[in-house]
Amino acid sequence: MIMNNLINRFDKKYFFENFNNNISNNSTLETTQNNSTEICSDKTLCNFIFKVFCELEKVDSLKSFNQFAINNKCKKDTATTIKFATLDFEPLISILLIATHDEIIARNNTESKITRWFENKKFSFNNNLAYLSTQWQDKENGDLTIDNFSKYLAIAYPNYIIEKKDGSYRLLKKQAYKNILSQSPFSITLIIEAIKSTNLIYSDELIMRFAYSLMAKPFVILSGLAGSGKTQLALTFAKCLAENINEQVCTVSVGADWTNREPLLGYPNALNQEEYIKPENGVLDLLIKANENSTKPYFLILDEMNMSVVERYFADFLSSMESGEKIKLWTKGNNNVPTEISLPKNLYIIGTINVDETTYMFSPKVLDRANVIEFKVSEDEMNSFLQEQKPINKEIAYSKCANMADDFVNKSKENNDLELDSDIKNKLLEFFKALKSVNSEFGYRTLSEMFRYILLSKNDLGIYNSIDTAILQKMLPKLHGSKKKLSKTIDTLWKLCYESNPKDISNDSDAKQDNILYKESADKILRMYHTMIDNGFTSFAEA
Repeated sequence: MIMNNLINRFDKKYFFENFNNNISNNSTLETTQNNSTEICSDKTLCNFIFKVFCELEKVDSLKSFNQFAINNKCKKDTATTIKFATLDFEPLISILLIATHDEIIARNNTESKITRWFENKKFSFNNNLAYLSTQWQDKENGDLTIDNFSKYLAIAYPNYIIEKKDGSYRLLKKQAYKNILSQSPFSITLIIEAIKSTNLIYSDELIMRFAYSLMAKPFVILSGLAGSGKTQLALTFAKCLAENINEQVCTVSVGADWTNREPLLGYPNALNQEEYIKPENGVLDLLIKANENSTKPYFLILDEMNMSVVERYFADFLSSMESGEKIKLWTKGNNNVPTEISLPKNLYIIGTINVDETTYMFSPKVLDRANVIEFKVSEDEMNSFLQEQKPINKEIAYSKCANMADDFVNKSKENNDLELDSDIKNKLLEFFKALKSVNSEFGYRTLSEMFRYILLSKNDLGIYNSIDTAILQKMLPKLHGSKKKLSKTIDTLWKLCYESNPKDISNDSDAKQDNILYKESADKILRMYHTMIDNGFTSFAEA
């Protein structure tokens, strides 16, 4: 019987974990919920609580409250009373009683002559009548309070909110995301304007490459010089598109001691088979929310991603990205943690890396699944920074382009064909042959993701610049080795970046010839060549 499940001693550890992940601390309830619809209200607390239960009874016959009790390890009491403990005090306080009307009258007449139960505040619960307690207060004094009830509600019914405003208590229901904003088509120009309004220094092309890379494949690695703005670009872009920043953006600093998936996905409690320990960083909650709200983007930013060996903590993500299979979490599923979870297409993962003696290099398995964008600070950008010294105000861009979020997600999910002319196809095949000669060739997945990127970016970057940056981000990152291994291949790749008759790579200090097709790739290949000559070894990552 459901009633038996609702008799429970409150588990405070469970409460704190779930409370912190569902609502912000708001002990006074004095808040304004702009994106919600009022369901009911009342100036009298007990009347309001009764209305709330009546509304929730319509939603699911109070099954979520029942599940809430089950999750908290219910124990049967001597009375058929629905009980929840308050947050900071004992004893347990009854809030609902299932009984007949005669039983209610008898209880009220025998319990110290105090009206303990409202005889006229009743509703259906599990095909029985439930009566509401009279012991509600608006402040902490040992009885049930509106603050505690709002915390229970946040766990059992996360789409509902209680607020106190202008002397009235109000039950609000969160609106569906698509109804909150008037949606507009995605515009890279507006994204660039929003990011540049913060006074962060990025080229238009870099922002375009980052945005279209995420849309082509929702896993991007930002590599390069420490302090060059990798993390700030990821954060500002994500928060620019997010309507609810705290809910849609999760930033995690990767630890050097990460040896398994627990820092990202949590783990079942070995001492209590009914409990799952979520990671405190909120990653699992982000995945759950992204699966529940498929129209809006969610961003997971892994800062210093190569502080630990990526495959040790990220293997489940890498596998799920390509297989589409769900990640298994545990065998005991509940409303808070399912048995398994998928990586939805509206989840965008951004990793930042620095390359030095304290970090680990990425394996081909990781690089093959991402677009790798390298950050270099140009002389002009450094001069601009030194001359102007403008204060940074990132907050000015927050949610500025949230009305384009739906279309950003939709474009990420589109599967359109790209038709390239025969010369470009032949050129890409030559790149494949050159890389294959040193066992660094690309597969069908890489080419498909390159095509998606080119299709999305060609109107803004131009077809050759799109192909150029696709080569730079998807083909070249896997290239590394000794001078003996790579010297011939690097020379071949260099020549493929030109339309015809390029200078010999050993005689060129800069890729500025008129007949160049893929300048960014040629610049990178040239730097890799000089590193190879100087050190006898080269790789895409530059320390």
